[in-house]
Amino acid sequence: MTLLAVMSMVILIVGCQTVSPPDSFAGPIPTLTTLPPGLVGVNAVTLADSATRDRQYHQIAADHFRAIRLQIEWDLIERSPGQFDWGYTDSLVNGAASRGLAVLGVLSYAPSWAVPPRYRDLVHPAPADAGTWAAFVAQAAKRYSNVIHNWEIWNEPNIDDSFAPGPDLALYSSMLKESYRAIKSIDPESVVITGGTSPAVDTPTEMSPVTFIKGLYDNGAGNFFDAIAMHPYSTPELLTAEGTSDTSNSNQAIKDVSALMAKEGQGGKMLWFTEFGASTATPGAVAPDLSGQQVGVSPQRQSEILTNGIEFLRSLHNGGPIFLFDFRDVDTGSRNVEYNYGLVRSDFTAKPALTAVQALLG
Repeated sequence: MTLLAVMSMVILIVGCQTVSPPDSFAGPIPTLTTLPPGLVGVNAVTLADSATRDRQYHQIAADHFRAIRLQIEWDLIERSPGQFDWGYTDSLVNGAASRGLAVLGVLSYAPSWAVPPRYRDLVHPAPADAGTWAAFVAQAAKRYSNVIHNWEIWNEPNIDDSFAPGPDLALYSSMLKESYRAIKSIDPESVVITGGTSPAVDTPTEMSPVTFIKGLYDNGAGNFFDAIAMHPYSTPELLTAEGTSDTSNSNQAIKDVSALMAKEGQGGKMLWFTEFGASTATPGAVAPDLSGQQVGVSPQRQSEILTNGIEFLRSLHNGGPIFLFDFRDVDTGSRNVEYNYGLVRSDFTAKPALTAVQALLG
């Protein structure tokens, strides 16, 4: 469940432009190459005007968050084959770096020319092949090699809303392998993580986190990621709530994925939680396209869900960095559940959750 999500990556295409980053990237650069466990950062609304984005970056740093998760969108950068426009993405990355924020770059979302023709009218269709995707990944990794040292490969590839027409383990495993090779060839010390899984159940168009991760191992991708990413949403319940074996329960999903990793001999790898949050849309409001998975809660309940979840996630033996979704509401008061996940309202006034989670910053 990701707000107006956007992301992507590639390798070397005939006729592409130089990937030398702007001179402004020579300014203050975060020194974190790997992010520490515990709450470190936030996702951020980036579809606002530049002045609002700058105000948001300033406030994120002033509130003592150390990192930000940013979308690096293939469909925005390479709208035509070999024709790159990095301007908007440069502004996002430079805005974060200039304020000393470490960046987790999420690569995703294919332009229409790079997907099978029959899927071009779908939302967030999967690319036609891993090679073209890996070409973009390499371009992005080289361009931002002195800024971004943590990379997430796609967003929620286990559901059709983000990888239409539905999860494809063979394709995604190939994309992950090629991305890992491309990024490591440019920055061997970088951290490459799997696309954060949505808290889904097994259906014809979705896979539960454990089913999806097992598929990566089965397709030989186990040595092509440094950590596994999950989105352990639990609203309206607390993340510590138990009592069900259903893998839509994020508490159980974390246990299942951890057990699978241990079985595969990778119990030492971390789980990164690259989205976790609760929406303060009108209590009881439901996102109609997500079968009731997302609901609105009161600001006080949001605070309870976040503090409980952060404490639980950082207590795990394999718990890695935590990124809250979202720092700022897109449109406070809207009945659109995804527009109300912020720690602050769209006018930048703080919700109770901001003070609560600041006390838990890692």
